[in-house]
Amino acid sequence: MKFLQILWLVSLLLSLPNLANSQSLREFFSNRTELNRDDLPETQNRTEELSFEELICKDKELFPKKIYSKKYESFIDCKYNLDRIQEASYVDLTFRIRWDNDRLDIYRPNLREIFICDQEQMSVYEHGEKKDPDWWMIARNSIEFIDCENEILVESID
Repeated sequence: MKFLQILWLVSLLLSLPNLANSQSLREFFSNRTELNRDDLPETQNRTEELSFEELICKDKELFPKKIYSKKYESFIDCKYNLDRIQEASYVDLTFRIRWDNDRLDIYRPNLREIFICDQEQMSVYEHGEKKDPDWWMIARNSIEFIDCENEILVESID
């Protein structure tokens, strides 16, 4: 008897093609009305996407600041010194995260130091936040080439 009821229900659903459509079934069993992206009125203001330079300029002040950089003989030497810095952080029980073989973050009170080996060059950054801002890792080596409007440049005199 149960088998016949299931067979009757399936045949009923198949005989009504509009209900067999999955979208129609969802609408049939749902009491709420969903707004489709294509159904949005054209009068809404759509924001234009920002260019890469505008994205960088928007958050540039939030980026970690480069303290110094040092050039080693090779990437292996740079990585060796990164390993050495990591081992030294175990002595004073400093919290650290080794993101990859070429990056180490050391968390000090109210400050985070970021050590990154770009081939044979080690760059050290300071940052007051626990998380990197969006786009920083991508743009960090070319930030000086991005021209932001209304930016005041300060050059150090040696």
